[in-house]
Amino acid sequence: MAIQSPQTNLLVNRSLVLTGQITGRAAGLEWSFDDGTILTNVSYFTSHVWTNAGDYSVVFTAYNTDNPGGVSTNLVVHVLPLAQPWLQPASFSMSPDGFQFQFNGQADAIYTVQVATNLVPPIVWQDLQTITSTGGVVQVTDPNAPNAGTSFYRVGVQ
Repeated sequence: MAIQSPQTNLLVNRSLVLTGQITGRAAGLEWSFDDGTILTNVSYFTSHVWTNAGDYSVVFTAYNTDNPGGVSTNLVVHVLPLAQPWLQPASFSMSPDGFQFQFNGQADAIYTVQVATNLVPPIVWQDLQTITSTGGVVQVTDPNAPNAGTSFYRVGVQ
């Protein structure tokens, strides 16, 4: 009996695909995700999303006439918080390609970079780039900056 998953580390609000493996026939199956969610009489295949960071013990239990109390296995899943990007002034530069800045990205985090031309309400933020990070340094270039005058940037993460 085992639980298979392509990963055991993921960010909050990301879906994790899980596969329960057993030998023999099961009359009933149960998945417990250690966050109060329990699924009964479902498939060997499931997915789950955790909304809070932490370590969770996923338990897969199979029931049949030989094992009415069930046989279980577990897998520990590490759910990581989203880290806010920190922009360092030393990372700002102007090049022939436009205004550039960089920040350290978190693997699997999705960053949305937005730009506005003023901060007087109502502020109009426009999407500049959406980047799925593989971890490491994330480089952002605004090719319109040399012609836009003053620009303000913000980076959101999800």
